[in-house]
Amino acid sequence: MTSSNKNIANWNTTCTVSSIEGIDDAQNLDSSTTNSASLNLTSGGSITINSTGVLTVGSLLLSGGNTAIQTGGAIKAGAPIYVTDSDLDGWPLNFTLYNATASGKRRLGLMRSFTTIDCNDNNDFKLDNQCCVSSTYYRDLDGDGFGAGNPITMCATTGYVTNNSDCGPNTASAYPGSAACSSATFLNASGASTRDYNCNGSDSICGAQYYYGGGGREEVRKTCGTTVKVCCGQGSYCTDGIAGPVGCGVAGYTAGPSVQCGGCSAYYTLMGSYGVQACQ
Repeated sequence: MTSSNKNIANWNTTCTVSSIEGIDDAQNLDSSTTNSASLNLTSGGSITINSTGVLTVGSLLLSGGNTAIQTGGAIKAGAPIYVTDSDLDGWPLNFTLYNATASGKRRLGLMRSFTTIDCNDNNDFKLDNQCCVSSTYYRDLDGDGFGAGNPITMCATTGYVTNNSDCGPNTASAYPGSAACSSATFLNASGASTRDYNCNGSDSICGAQYYYGGGGREEVRKTCGTTVKVCCGQGSYCTDGIAGPVGCGVAGYTAGPSVQCGGCSAYYTLMGSYGVQACQ
């Protein structure tokens, strides 16, 4: 007999029941102890229940045909019927049926298929029932081939990768080894604003490097003959003219000498070019 979750209104073929076989209705939940599936034996139908057979149905209607029950055989009307589905994904391990529930057993009527068994009853593959060797994956939201976030054990799936080294999970140009460089900031995997496009732990720097030029002091240019001299204010020192390289997109000076300003005899020469750190 073919197991199913259908009411069978016209059973007109020959069947021999040698073990627990029968039908179940999808209305019968795991918690239910009844069976509402109906089997109607019609003209031409023949069911033989041998000494080890148990026919389990909600109800058996005899509209024709014949039924034979050998000694030891049985009909269980209204009884529940179960199948093994350890991962609870609706795909059965096999079609060995049971009249009693236990760990890993579910109602037959809850199965997704009554002709296809589970490709792996220890993993929940739900709708597709396509087995694979599962591995640990991370979400690749920006499609740059690098992942971040919480690990997920699953089959290979589009949008997930096996590494979690993306420092900019929502920025496609930010990933280990990226050549991108921009004055625009992005949020790293921790949610902090950064320009670390290549994930090396510091802002990406491109083009000529500029240097801090004095904390916003006013430049004073003095003309001594034909020579232009620049000071950070009469009598002041330009001691903070060399403060180290600046990050991408930050304004600054190139390095230059730092001496006390004073008239035309003491000055420091023009500190090269001033501008914003170049970025791609």
